[in-house]
Amino acid sequence: MRKLRHYIFLSVLFYQGMGVSAGHTADIERVAVGVHPTFTRVVFHLNEATPFTQTLDETGQPSLVLSNVTTAGPVQSFTPNHAPLTGLTYHQDNAGLRITFATNRSVDVKSFSLTPDDYGGHRVVIDFPKQETLFQPVRQTPATLPEPKPVIAAAPLPPEPKPPLASPDISGPVEVDPCRQTQIMLNQNQWNMAALIEHGLCKKEAGRLEEAQNILERILTFDPEFHRARLALADVYARRGYSSKAREAYTYVLKTNPPSDVRSQIELRLSQLN
Repeated sequence: MRKLRHYIFLSVLFYQGMGVSAGHTADIERVAVGVHPTFTRVVFHLNEATPFTQTLDETGQPSLVLSNVTTAGPVQSFTPNHAPLTGLTYHQDNAGLRITFATNRSVDVKSFSLTPDDYGGHRVVIDFPKQETLFQPVRQTPATLPEPKPVIAAAPLPPEPKPPLASPDISGPVEVDPCRQTQIMLNQNQWNMAALIEHGLCKKEAGRLEEAQNILERILTFDPEFHRARLALADVYARRGYSSKAREAYTYVLKTNPPSDVRSQIELRLSQLN
């Protein structure tokens, strides 16, 4: 009996050491769906860490099993921009909460977990690769002009009046939003990552650093490995005087072994930080 109690005690310690509290269940706090140029990402935000497995159901559709979750997450709506993902359903079974994803074709998905950081708490992420990018530049369709009416008889033109004296412009220069085009694309789909990164870079170049910072940090929430966004965010941090944050972001990208020209630029910018 003593040996049995000792074994149970050690088993509980081992289970708790895995980061999951025995007897407790995790909850899905929210679900975020983001569209990237090469994949669609679904992020499940949890109130604590939980083990998970990636499987295929009997029809070949991908699914995740969150073994320590008993409550279904919120219902999500999907649009053609989320392809190949078309929907998801929740089902409780003996293994835990099973999340089955509906897709319009066979896909090789990738799933992983993220620990708490500046961009969120415990998260389970699953990516659905795209066959081709869905993002094309927005083209303006020229308006159709009405057909001109035929001139029946040409009358002599009166003498051209002299133009009035121009009044001084007291309204000041009209500010033109340089990021209007990317904003139009985001109005059509706020999770269009291709438009979102271009919008953030545009705000940075326009000197609207706070807006650029918010956009770039939002991108990294869904894709922490989007190094182009992190490098731009490091520039914004540096220009706003956040030297420690800029150094951390530059160093992060530097550790990914970027091309030599990018590495040289990063090393130069690091040397210029206070």
